[in-house]
Amino acid sequence: MDTLVRPNTSTVELRPSRDATHERRTTGGRRPTEHRAPHRLVRAALREHVTDDFRPDIEGMRAVAVIVVVLFHARLLGVDGGFIGVDVFFVLSGFLITRLLLRELEASGSIALASFWARRARRILPAAALVVIVTILAARSLLSPLAQQPLAADAVATGTFTSNFVFSHRLGDYFGAQLSAAHPSPFLHFWSLAVEEQFYLCWPLLLVLLTRRPRQFRRLLMSTIIGLAVAGFVIGAWLTTANPSAAFYLLPARMGELLAGAALAAVGPAFRAVSATSRAAVGWLGMLGIAVAASTYNSSTPFPGTAVILPVVATMLVIVAGGAGASRWAPGCALRAAPLQWIGRHSYAIYLWHWPVLVLAEAGWGPLSWFDRCLAIGCAVSLAYVSLRLVEDPVRHAPSLARFPRRGLALGAALCVLMVLGGVVLRAIQPRLDGGTTAAAPALDLAVAEPVPVVGPVAAAVAAPVALIPVTTVETTTAPNAPGQTTLAQPDPAHGKLAGLVQSVQHVLAGALHPAPVPSNLRPSLGDARVRSKLYDDGCVNVGVNAKLQPCSYGVKSSGKLMVLFGDSHAAQWFEAVEAVATQHGFELVVLIKAGCPVANVIVPTPVLKFTCPAWRDKAMAWMTEHKPDLVIATNSYTQYTADEASWAAGADETVSALTAITHDVVVLGDNPVSKDDPPSCLSASLGDATACATPRDEAVRSDRISGEVSAARKSGAVFVDTSNWFCTTTACPAVVGNLLILRDQTHLTAPAAEFYQPMLAAAIAPAIAAASA
Repeated sequence: MDTLVRPNTSTVELRPSRDATHERRTTGGRRPTEHRAPHRLVRAALREHVTDDFRPDIEGMRAVAVIVVVLFHARLLGVDGGFIGVDVFFVLSGFLITRLLLRELEASGSIALASFWARRARRILPAAALVVIVTILAARSLLSPLAQQPLAADAVATGTFTSNFVFSHRLGDYFGAQLSAAHPSPFLHFWSLAVEEQFYLCWPLLLVLLTRRPRQFRRLLMSTIIGLAVAGFVIGAWLTTANPSAAFYLLPARMGELLAGAALAAVGPAFRAVSATSRAAVGWLGMLGIAVAASTYNSSTPFPGTAVILPVVATMLVIVAGGAGASRWAPGCALRAAPLQWIGRHSYAIYLWHWPVLVLAEAGWGPLSWFDRCLAIGCAVSLAYVSLRLVEDPVRHAPSLARFPRRGLALGAALCVLMVLGGVVLRAIQPRLDGGTTAAAPALDLAVAEPVPVVGPVAAAVAAPVALIPVTTVETTTAPNAPGQTTLAQPDPAHGKLAGLVQSVQHVLAGALHPAPVPSNLRPSLGDARVRSKLYDDGCVNVGVNAKLQPCSYGVKSSGKLMVLFGDSHAAQWFEAVEAVATQHGFELVVLIKAGCPVANVIVPTPVLKFTCPAWRDKAMAWMTEHKPDLVIATNSYTQYTADEASWAAGADETVSALTAITHDVVVLGDNPVSKDDPPSCLSASLGDATACATPRDEAVRSDRISGEVSAARKSGAVFVDTSNWFCTTTACPAVVGNLLILRDQTHLTAPAAEFYQPMLAAAIAPAIAAASA
């Protein structure tokens, strides 16, 4: 969660048996209605199936769960699958909460909903509200102004228990929002708390509904749990492929985990019929399963999918191994250890505090060493200890609140309002995200020579003296002011329209490297910097873990001339510019794009994309073979993939050769240079001087990748377009040009930047357009 983060937050009772006793004393101000026949039938149906023993082994399991989550978030000891701790919490929560509800049904034949929700409010909300308010106050000084903007919305979502919906819509990828990513939210881990609260709202209502059939109550209970659990796992597996973000964050895909625990609570003591020795054996098997999942899963594991079954079943086995009659050699012998019991008692508070502490520490002091991360975790544990003693326990056990459920509900509502108000106030007092002055829009000198007319195949056009980089004349050289950095020689600026535009943009870029404030008319504004291409809203970019091909048609449809834009998310960023060119020249444009999958046939070093990228690439090639496009524009990121120079050159050569076998007219569009920092965040912290966020050219340009693609284009007679000099001078690459923000993150262009560079793109592919139209 957290931000697995698969962060996880368990809100289950710390002392089930003691709370059960307390619960029986507080029935919402009314006497049990056990004299009613339906209630007697419900009580009778549960009398042999409800347990009431305190489970220290479960307290220890909560400690195990929070430990692996914290290690995952802190990037310590290589626990890359520590996000499964949240799934352990879900199973434990489902078990303990259902057992609590069934005990009440067994005692009175009904559930006092107001009392139940009041107890949940007293248990969960005081600590949550404290963490939210303290985090907001600390964020004011530690987070960049830009990062504070979404934090305000996240606080509101936290106070309304809708953060799982917010993060599902905003992030798209849980693991892309982890601590090492550009924009982690200090409140990301509250997504799991939202899932549990939504379950706590619905589950007792459903149990009350089942009591309307008291004679069939137990049969309905078991069939409902099993049916909904199976449905939850099926939904989770399906959504992991169809909509991974929804699968990760939303209750329908997670309810199977909670109901797996509920099933064990409904079975009650039945599993005690199994010998203690056998139960101990399966318990240790469960502990092994949790260890395997935590150590072998990683951010590339399709999750929850079917992978969630391992930690869920493993946790169920540990629960079965414990309780009355358990063997002295069961996992409980280790889980009852005093340190684990202490951590288990504080696990909820530790979970709440550890993620904001890590995020804010990294935001305030930069990348943390392993020692710094250990200190941050120590700080979080200390805060958890203090908050449990001074806030959680006093509120939770206050007699005046426990005796009157309405007071508990009123307190819960007040704390939710407090969290929401914290977000509203933070939003209202946000600092400006600009330097207070305007800047002129950058302009290119379009009055340059027209490109040399091109006829015949693109291979002939490549040799013509146009402003494309002719692959027959490209050479490797040493760039000025960048010792040891290889780059490609540009064609003579006197040749072609593109060469004139490159010369023009160099003047614009040089001016952008003079100190100047971030303009108030920045396009897009820093607040809107994360907006992506419309292709994402249209559902035309495969952002899932599957190999599904999602072709979408734009431009002049049914024109008889077909252009294809092929690649990863760095192809999507050029969509608006490519679509304008296609429309201008009467082409239908089809996009074949999958995020995270390069055009070059190289291995993507993740367990999922390693298999889905080649399959997707094969489907794209098959589609193009069938539809015979007149022109293909292929492009991909250079920095996302770890292939060495030789592997990249070989992979690019294989793909470009395959493309030129499909169509004669292929343009390989070189990737744009990248930024050393996240430009929007950097600029929001350097409003007085945008040049502080410029990136040295030798850090921004991947000449090794360019050389490999140039070689591939030369062999196959394709056109290669080097974009390096579109964005960088000989020394640096500015983050802001005029009033234009170039990158929305470290690697992707903003839509206005792509629009600005459209004339250069049009000039670059003009020979290919002419050849494809001939």
